[in-house]
Amino acid sequence: TDTVYGAESRMFEHLRQHGIVAYDSIQGGNIYGSMEAKILESKKFDSIKSALVEIANWFKEETPMMESLEDHDQIMDDALLDPDDEHATELGEVPHEEEKGSILQSNMFSSYMYGRYTY
Repeated sequence: TDTVYGAESRMFEHLRQHGIVAYDSIQGGNIYGSMEAKILESKKFDSIKSALVEIANWFKEETPMMESLEDHDQIMDDALLDPDDEHATELGEVPHEEEKGSILQSNMFSSYMYGRYTY
């Protein structure tokens, strides 16, 4: 989605606060919409494993927000696809017809017919 930058920014801020990446190395990557940073070296812990653990912790922190966004999207979809009586039209269920409109596709003569393709 268009909110990738916000999520990346929050993740790198989380990693920076926990001492995983260098603050001055956070920058845009060479792929559109990506970010990158330098992982700090540690004499006591494995730097890569520490980074993975902190990324997993960040995912756990972000889970409630992502679930609420998905719930909101579901509520909006339900409101559009199955509206209540207040937001529904008076027509109710409109049956589908075989042909709609005033232009008949079967008898239409146009330049499209020369290539034997009808749209």
